[in-house]
Amino acid sequence: MLALQSKPATHDPTNPAWLFPEVQRATKSPGTTFGSYIKAVMQDGAAKYKNYMAKLEDGSALPLDANASGLRTGACNMLAIHMPLEFCVATTGHHMQRHCAFYEYLDSTFATCLAGAVVLAGWPAFPFGQLGVGPCPPTLEALSTLGVLGDGLDNAILKFFHIDDCSPPQFKKTGKLWPVTHIMFACEVCY
Repeated sequence: MLALQSKPATHDPTNPAWLFPEVQRATKSPGTTFGSYIKAVMQDGAAKYKNYMAKLEDGSALPLDANASGLRTGACNMLAIHMPLEFCVATTGHHMQRHCAFYEYLDSTFATCLAGAVVLAGWPAFPFGQLGVGPCPPTLEALSTLGVLGDGLDNAILKFFHIDDCSPPQFKKTGKLWPVTHIMFACEVCY
């Protein structure tokens, strides 16, 4: 929404910002306008939209009473199934305070319980919200496939950091901090 609007959006509870601001300007009832868009692409909708008839996932036609009131509920539930709720709330534009309207749109028996139901049924948990491999220092192992590791790389590191006979001994090849020097060089290669 922030990217599509021509002027910066400001929060005004009396005048909500819509994803399609032109709809807000063109009509006093944007919800009804969106409802008419949906009705136009239904099986018995507007003739000029017959080639764009909307269908459900199973290929059947939309129910005759379909309207725009289910869009937000459907979007909130779909997001809650596939991503952590903290991201869903931010995506739908709700605030993340104690009382949030986002949760009023959720079908709690499906969207919010699905992640737990999957685990209880014995299947692997969804990947979101899980801890993965923690941060680790960069390495030069990728260069081993190119045959770069060895004395040639060590000499390049010594030249890059200007390590010579006058340098502290811990940074030299035989020093305790030589592995750290490798990590520092890998950081430089990365950036």
